[in-house]
Amino acid sequence: MENKKKPSILTLHPGHHDDEFNGPGILFVPEMLEWPFYGVENKTLIKIYRTALEALTWIGPFDAKISVDADLDKKVIILTHRTWGKIILDGKCILGFSHDTRYDNCPFNSLCEWPELNSNLSRELSLWTTGDWINFFRERIAMKAQTLKIKATAKRDDATSLDTRAELLLKALTQ
Repeated sequence: MENKKKPSILTLHPGHHDDEFNGPGILFVPEMLEWPFYGVENKTLIKIYRTALEALTWIGPFDAKISVDADLDKKVIILTHRTWGKIILDGKCILGFSHDTRYDNCPFNSLCEWPELNSNLSRELSLWTTGDWINFFRERIAMKAQTLKIKATAKRDDATSLDTRAELLLKALTQ
């Protein structure tokens, strides 16, 4: 999939619960990519988060929310207990990153779990570039679109079947 960089709006939220996640959040701005991560020593983890956060600012026309917090006064990024995310179009969530479908829907704790190892990007996450993350998000959006098309086709087929049955019933009534 082509790596198209279009600006998007990313907001940070202090937690993954609805009351924390559905508020206005903190607008993520590029300068925040340089901020330290409060209480996180793992440089690889920090690099992965920085790269993914930057990618989430370049997935337009889609916007994103992520349960990562920030202290604007201290200028630090704060990882929350669980890192969940939503990709949004026209104010509606079109794709969510909250539960791992591989393991009986167990909740994600880290953004590092989002790819669920089924992405075409088979390299280690620490090697992913911003472009790789953008491609990953676009792949997942495309997969969601295909799923919706399949559901729409099934519903049309069901509707056609119901129409046919209704016509048969009406025809039988007139005999």
